[in-house]
Amino acid sequence: MPALNAEIRSAEGKVGLTLRAGVVGAGGGMGGWFTRHLRGLGYEVEAVDTRDGSLEPVGALDLVVVSVPISTTPAAVHEVASHMRGSAVLAEIASLKGGSHPALVEASRLGVTPLCVHPMFGPSTGSLNGRVVAVVPVADPEGERRQAELLFPGADLITLDVGRHDRCMAVVLSLPYALNLALARVLTGEDLALSSRMAGSTFSLQYILAQSIAGESPALIRDLLRENASLEPLLGAFVDSLEELLTASGDEDAFNSLHAEVVEALSRDPSYPGADARRQMAHRAIAGA
Repeated sequence: MPALNAEIRSAEGKVGLTLRAGVVGAGGGMGGWFTRHLRGLGYEVEAVDTRDGSLEPVGALDLVVVSVPISTTPAAVHEVASHMRGSAVLAEIASLKGGSHPALVEASRLGVTPLCVHPMFGPSTGSLNGRVVAVVPVADPEGERRQAELLFPGADLITLDVGRHDRCMAVVLSLPYALNLALARVLTGEDLALSSRMAGSTFSLQYILAQSIAGESPALIRDLLRENASLEPLLGAFVDSLEELLTASGDEDAFNSLHAEVVEALSRDPSYPGADARRQMAHRAIAGA
């Protein structure tokens, strides 16, 4: 598999050919980020468009990064892989891996080096130091992790299988997006200007989050909701929990018991004791902006 360094040196120490990379979806937010990032690593980078059928030039590339919507990633992986040369690296960065991971498994059978990664940051990111990147092994766990280390220098790599990855994404992405978009729909019938003026830290932060998520790409939100099989049971658990809370609110002992259960579970996370202080700090930062 090719090294992800800026240049290939000959045995005599002379500079050889610069590595070439292509980005599918270069016009998008993360596609643009990868274009800039790869150039910073020393690559010659070009946009790859799977829609125009002219994929022959892909065969000359050392690395292709697929950065397209979740639902279209598997098809893009299939199309690009069939035109790549053996041992070239094919990476995809979809937020969910249930569809893209099997596509990379098939690509690996063609001799392509697969790299299934999920950068847990957005296109405004500068330094990678401490930034989390999930690595989902496809064919060679150790080799693919080494590739990820070279592609994301300084990042915090977390290796996990496809099932655990998508379950985690249901918790940290799909569920919050569903809940906040639903909350935004409920709030549309209220006097939001008055609510904003009357708000304390809790509503202010929650409202900003709902506003921000509502402003995301509809295609992204739709994919996060429909493409993650782990979301439905979590939504069911949320509805059940809400019903239990409302029922328990009529009984002091029952409610206190339920509340204690929640606090005990959250306390297992070392960050829990400082949660209220962080909420107040965040609110002060926003109010002073």
